[in-house]
Amino acid sequence: MMLVLGRGRTPVTDPIWEDVANALMKFQPFADGITLVRHGKERIHAQGARLRLTIQYWATDESRPMMVGYSSGGSTRPTLCGNRVLIGPRETWTTDDALTVFLTFYEGKDLAQLYSLRDPGQQYSAEEIREMIRV
Repeated sequence: MMLVLGRGRTPVTDPIWEDVANALMKFQPFADGITLVRHGKERIHAQGARLRLTIQYWATDESRPMMVGYSSGGSTRPTLCGNRVLIGPRETWTTDDALTVFLTFYEGKDLAQLYSLRDPGQQYSAEEIREMIRV
C-alpha cells in the first residue's frame, strides 16, 4: 500500500492506519488531495474542501474513476454540466466521514458493497436529473 499526499511529496510506502487518518485530518483545502494505492493499481482519492470533499475510486490503472457516494442518507444539490452529473447528491463528504471510506479501502473491503459507485462521465436524461434534484 502507498499513501500519496499531493504533487512533489514523497509517497509513504506501507503506511499504518494512523498515517492515513492523520493525513486526512490535516487535509488542506483545495490541495492536490490524498491518494491511497493498494497493490499498485487500485486506488482511492479525496480532494476538495474539509467539509465538502469528493472521493473517487479506480479499480485498475485503466479503469474510469468512479465517484464514491453514500448508499443512503446525506444529500446535497448535484453539480451539473449539461446532461452529466459531476457530483451527485450523495457524493460530498466531510473529512470525518471520509475517514470511514478510507478505512474501508485500507482494510481491503469492497467499496461497492458499502457505498454507491457512479461513473461521472455517464449522461442522464432531463427526467433523471430532475429526479436527482428532488432527492
